[in-house]
Amino acid sequence: MERNETNKIALKAGSWYIISNFLLKGIAIITTPIFTRLLNPDAFGISNTYTSWLSILTIVGTLDVVSCIQIARHDIDDNDMNSFISSVLSLSTLALAILYIFVKIFSDIIVSFMAIPSLLIDIMFLEVLFTNAFTILQTKHRAYFRYREFVILSAIVSILSPILSILLITFQESDLYYGKIIGNALPRIIISVFIFIYIFKKGRCFFNKEFWKYALLIALPLIPHHLSGSLLSSFDRVMINKFDGASKAGLYSLAYNYSSILGIAWTSLNSAWVPWFYTKMKEDSIEDIRRYVKPYIVVFSTLYMGALIVGPEAIKVFGPKEYWESMWVIPPVLLAIFFQFVYSLYVNIEFYLKKTKYIAYATIAAAALNVLLNSIFIPKYGYIAAAYTTLIGYFIMLILHYNLSKKFDSRDLFNKPFLFSWIVSIIGITLFIEFFYTSILIRYLILAIYLFVIIYKYKNSIISLISNLRRKQT
Repeated sequence: MERNETNKIALKAGSWYIISNFLLKGIAIITTPIFTRLLNPDAFGISNTYTSWLSILTIVGTLDVVSCIQIARHDIDDNDMNSFISSVLSLSTLALAILYIFVKIFSDIIVSFMAIPSLLIDIMFLEVLFTNAFTILQTKHRAYFRYREFVILSAIVSILSPILSILLITFQESDLYYGKIIGNALPRIIISVFIFIYIFKKGRCFFNKEFWKYALLIALPLIPHHLSGSLLSSFDRVMINKFDGASKAGLYSLAYNYSSILGIAWTSLNSAWVPWFYTKMKEDSIEDIRRYVKPYIVVFSTLYMGALIVGPEAIKVFGPKEYWESMWVIPPVLLAIFFQFVYSLYVNIEFYLKKTKYIAYATIAAAALNVLLNSIFIPKYGYIAAAYTTLIGYFIMLILHYNLSKKFDSRDLFNKPFLFSWIVSIIGITLFIEFFYTSILIRYLILAIYLFVIIYKYKNSIISLISNLRRKQT
């Protein structure tokens, strides 16, 4: 009974997390049309470049100690957990302070390399310093299934940030990106200051050799993986800003922000698929996996087709005319997310078999290739080249994870003939649509034909898949 109760709590917490994550990220997407009309592409590009650097600094500057919290939940006694949390917070704070001193010593070189104003770098460090406490506490809440606290804190920040950003931008006459960046950071910093104090007051532990050693042994090996993931998903905007200007980074960011809607959909679907998949793997029900992977792929592909076909119209809603040329970024970025969806099928095998170090190897290789290709092709062909280098990076990830998973489990879990033919079909349809991307009539005709075929051929299997996933979670 106790185990069933725990499972119910975990399921409820997980469901709340998925829903809140979708809604809160949706707020950022919904407010994009407002910011593109308040900010020109140059200011919009700088604010998004700042966000990209922020994600990198958060991983490196804090030693990624937040990665150890979920595992520590099962290894550290509950009575010592508050002390552990305050100890790792002081560890990450010390590491960030040392890095900040290093940056100030080599200020001119760092500012030139990051290609953003020096004041923004100071704001960035301040934001990471305090919001690190916010993230650590949020992760602790997730580890203990305290979903209400997670949702409430996230909702407050997600609602206040765009409101304050809009007000600050409106009150400024120049350098409007400061209004966007400070407005976005300030609510999180203010709340995090109180959380920062709360964690130390509750834990009363600034240094514990065993806690620091435990945190570093788990977190440090994950830095290359998480950093590579961040480079693969966001460093293109940094490189566009450096090689092609802030304005082009703004155009690229708008198209990428729109495309990220499909990424949110993938995350939500994967959260439902993974528990079911792991159960079937444990039961050795390979035929069930082969049966239901088809409608699962079809469902995501339908979302992909919808996002691809309405892309040009979405860009016109998301931004004024000066942003419209960015619609050409959408097809390759969306196709990259489709590859991400496909390779996640094989990544799930690696996670199930606990071969996680190989996931890091693949991510690092793809990120390194992406940075190399960006440094070659962005200066030569401009910001749209970054979309295709991202596509290549995720395609390489697909190849690597397919081969790695086959090394550990040679069974054909996902109906390879169907999957590979489907991938080829999606690529072909994408190229055809891209060729006629300015023709609204042809695009929507293709969507109508696609939906007719899917409903006619896969309606029953999709309904069966949904029924199965829901049954497994009850």
